[in-house]
Amino acid sequence: MLSPDAILEALPARPEGYAATLVSGVGQHLSEIDEKIAGSARAWSVDRMPAVDRQLLRIATYELVFSDLPVAVVIDEAVELANEYSTEESGRFVNGVLSAVAAAIRPTEVIRPTEVIRPTEVARPTEVARPTEVIQPTEVAQPTEVAQPTEVAQR
Repeated sequence: MLSPDAILEALPARPEGYAATLVSGVGQHLSEIDEKIAGSARAWSVDRMPAVDRQLLRIATYELVFSDLPVAVVIDEAVELANEYSTEESGRFVNGVLSAVAAAIRPTEVIRPTEVIRPTEVARPTEVARPTEVIQPTEVAQPTEVAQPTEVAQR
């Protein structure tokens, strides 16, 4: 079996930088990535997953572990690709697995479903907040002369 780097070298045109980084990175860390996916996929072995889902999960897991891309961006991109190129259920499956992977890797970035506030659930204030401290002006300027009205031109 050829390594990902050997495959990249054999291509007639090498992919752009980030794509090559993903291929190489996933290849170098494949066993670690597969462990994270297997630990988060309930009742699914990595080998039994549809090929497109498996590869999307590997790429996204690599991004979650080895990049500083926001969790939401990584998951959204993978789900969008799964919806477009895999089975009807793949988007939900990829979302669920990656959410679990992200919760284990970057727990402070993951929004749990119970933390989501929907617009209909936003609390309305029952009273107007009052300031606790009143700021007094230090000095009010006093006019030194009273302005006199100018004469109105008579017609």
